Amino acid sequence: MKRPLAVLAAAAVTGVALVVPVTAAHADESGLDVTNVTATWKDSSLSVSYDWNNWEGNSSLEVLVDGTSVKHTDADWLGVGSVSTKVARTAASGPAQVSVTEHVCGYDSDAPDYTSTTCTDSTVWSATVRQLKTPPKGNSSASALLAKLKVKSESHSGSYKRSKFELWVDANGDHEDTRAEVLKAESKKKVTENSRHTVKTGKWVSAYDGKTFTVASKLDIDHLVPLQEAWTSGAYAWSAKKREAYANDLGYGASLIAVSKHANRSKGDKEPNAYLPALKSYRCAYVRNFIAVKSRWSLSVDSTEKTALSADLATYCTSNDWVKTPGKPNIKALVPKPKPTSGGGSGGSGGGGGGTTHGLDPRYPTCTELLKHPNHAPYQRGVDPEYNWYQDRDGDGLVCE
Repeated sequence: MKRPLAVLAAAAVTGVALVVPVTAAHADESGLDVTNVTATWKDSSLSVSYDWNNWEGNSSLEVLVDGTSVKHTDADWLGVGSVSTKVARTAASGPAQVSVTEHVCGYDSDAPDYTSTTCTDSTVWSATVRQLKTPPKGNSSASALLAKLKVKSESHSGSYKRSKFELWVDANGDHEDTRAEVLKAESKKKVTENSRHTVKTGKWVSAYDGKTFTVASKLDIDHLVPLQEAWTSGAYAWSAKKREAYANDLGYGASLIAVSKHANRSKGDKEPNAYLPALKSYRCAYVRNFIAVKSRWSLSVDSTEKTALSADLATYCTSNDWVKTPGKPNIKALVPKPKPTSGGGSGGSGGGGGGTTHGLDPRYPTCTELLKHPNHAPYQRGVDPEYNWYQDRDGDGLVCE
């Protein structure tokens, strides 16, 4: 069951925001507009800024932090301007309640000296702002990574097949496949293996539900960002080699995780708006790692997913949202080295042939023939040598998509 989006949206606003870019507009009988309000609390400095345009009335504006005035600005007749202010603030002070208030005074036209008779105050903008700390070296802010992800509706869900992602390869040639590598890395004690390098025993704590296991067969290796989610978020356009690399990503520890079979099946292919681990103490790590993996592979997020991730960071990562900087994947290091094969022919656009080239996918006369065979195309310009065998008719950098 999906979590109610109304609740998620509210949490993202009132939770709130490590960085709050808010646009506010205020116009009443005073004739004062206030726009482009932003409030940012980074490290020990809280900054507030806004623009104002006074086209009729006589007003003044005030920035308040926790109810205390920190900046007062007179908005003169027919004036425009920008205001910015900074105040020192430590983490011990807790979340900051920031507001911009307008003071409007009316005049009695019957009085000989136009003496002010009434003044009113109104809140133009307000927000709760949390501290954003500079991550230590080698780490990034999950919020910052999320802000950079492309927002795009999911697509190509109907063409997804698990078989398009080749699983559990031996990329480094040490006779241990990806599953064995993850189990060895996450075991709390030395593992035992059989003659085929299959991990049999060890000690693992399933991060999703906190359960402990000593028999490897009780565990699944979960893709933190599920394969189907990756497919609909951009992997549908990848080459077979890149999908294989994604499915066996030992280059970033958060990509793959050993969890109980029950927990893995409960999660399935759900996004964070529909699933969070039962173990609440792991939810912050889960959300920030989910964002990091999407960032690492340049996968998109849809608007609902982004709202949920933002809300979850505000709810579960109240201390900080740091995550190990994901970097970009080394595709060649994540797939087995190609074995020499016979046959081939020279490269070039179009087709011809039907043989193979050393270390590459089989070569087919046309894209139509190629697409009858799974786990190959599309090929990407500059990534897959096979790209040069076929015609990129629409010039989008992919062939046989």
